[in-house]
Amino acid sequence: MLPISLPAPELMMGEGLAVIVLTTVEDQRVGIPMGHQALSDLHKIIGEALRLLRAPEGGSVQ
Repeated sequence: MLPISLPAPELMMGEGLAVIVLTTVEDQRVGIPMGHQALSDLHKIIGEALRLLRAPEGGSVQ
């Protein structure tokens, strides 16, 4: 399965809204609007997922 977007998204912040801009593998730019709280939650979720991926097989993470 090919990746949907390249690994370097851009982030544009406004007063009440943030937009994550992704460049697809077809070189199209796609903006995903979200509120600041949703962006903060997404940051936490991705951080936790990356932390779990770094855990040894069958091991626990700190």
